[in-house]
Amino acid sequence: MNKKELAILQNIQHLIQQLDCGADDEEQKPNVSSFANRMLALSKITCWRYEPMSNMLFFTDEKGSKKHPSGCSLTLFLKELNRKDRQNMLDAFHRLLTESCEEITFTFAKPFKNGQHWYEVHACRYEKCIIGTMCLLRHEDEQAQKALQDKQKFELLMSIANVFVWEYDVGKKVFSANESLCQKLGVPHKTFPIKELKKVLKIERLDDFLKNIHEKPQQDHSVIHITNPYGDMQFIFETSFNSIIDNEGKCILVLGTLHDITEQEILKDKASRDDLTGCFNRGSADVTLLNTFKRFKETKEQYMIIFFDIDKFKEYNDTFGHDAGDYVLKRFSLLIMQEIRSSDRLFRWGGDEFLLLCSGIAKENMYTYIDRLRRVIACAQFTYSGKKFRVTTSIGAAYYYANDTTYQDAMKRADRSVYKSKLAGRNNACMLLK
Repeated sequence: MNKKELAILQNIQHLIQQLDCGADDEEQKPNVSSFANRMLALSKITCWRYEPMSNMLFFTDEKGSKKHPSGCSLTLFLKELNRKDRQNMLDAFHRLLTESCEEITFTFAKPFKNGQHWYEVHACRYEKCIIGTMCLLRHEDEQAQKALQDKQKFELLMSIANVFVWEYDVGKKVFSANESLCQKLGVPHKTFPIKELKKVLKIERLDDFLKNIHEKPQQDHSVIHITNPYGDMQFIFETSFNSIIDNEGKCILVLGTLHDITEQEILKDKASRDDLTGCFNRGSADVTLLNTFKRFKETKEQYMIIFFDIDKFKEYNDTFGHDAGDYVLKRFSLLIMQEIRSSDRLFRWGGDEFLLLCSGIAKENMYTYIDRLRRVIACAQFTYSGKKFRVTTSIGAAYYYANDTTYQDAMKRADRSVYKSKLAGRNNACMLLK
């Protein structure tokens, strides 16, 4: 508190005492009040004084009107404050009265009907009293407080939960996410334009996702794969999102949540794989065949089942031992997986039998496709314990047909095709159209 403020307060205090005691000359009162009003108007604050002998507080606002004309007990005033603010005020008054300091500043919050007000207080000793100013810093109503608390609760929940939030501004074409997600992916917590996001993160089918949002705004649910900037970790997230639509029916904002399912997807994938060859196992094949046949019935999308049977597989076990047989199975499956498309799935059906499920191959291209796979195996060099040998396979294939009742009908046709390939002398490819 500077000397000018102190002088103002002392003059105000003197005038307040005159007003409290009353003036003998009635004509002086307006002048005194007018002067006090002008002084208070200059200060732009509420003035108060505390009298230790009576333990009373007296307030005068910036208009010169006296609050609590008969005084307000300090004890009652303190009851309205929280414990921390109450102790701060008592400590401040004690230091001033014991002359351990000349002046002091502190803050407190006082509750009102619709919230609370925050004040900054400047106080100093004046003769046997304490005088000071009280300035309103801010006020918070209950609605604003609740909104702030809800936001804080939400941010806290997002920081401790394995759930992340993202936002896409359609107009500005920018993405943003909560801090927890950015930390997990190893990117700065900021807004990313699409071009920059593509450089920072590898997000599978991002363009398809954005195209779908622009053409058909909707609520949706999907699984996405994101690779971090360092390329050493791929995360799998389950996402749910919804769109905010304007009056013209255009999507302006998309909000979504992400749930990290990387670990469970890895475990699920491991459970669906054959331990020896790394391709999918028989149980996974049954589920996939059932789902694709259902999709075929609904959409008429073409699916082709291809059976592989390694020719004379027992001879490799008998000649070189079972470890050699395992080597043949692993090398065989690796050669096939290197040739097929990412959308195709190879399963170990059992023993030396493999099943390949493909989609989108026209019937006129069917034989060319399966014969190319046959030649890949026939031309490959197999080497085990320094011994080189060749491996051949008999292949059979079939499509789903409209009059099939289950996927087993197509499986039987593919199995008969393999049998025909073996009857033709092995190392052959055959297909049954009916």
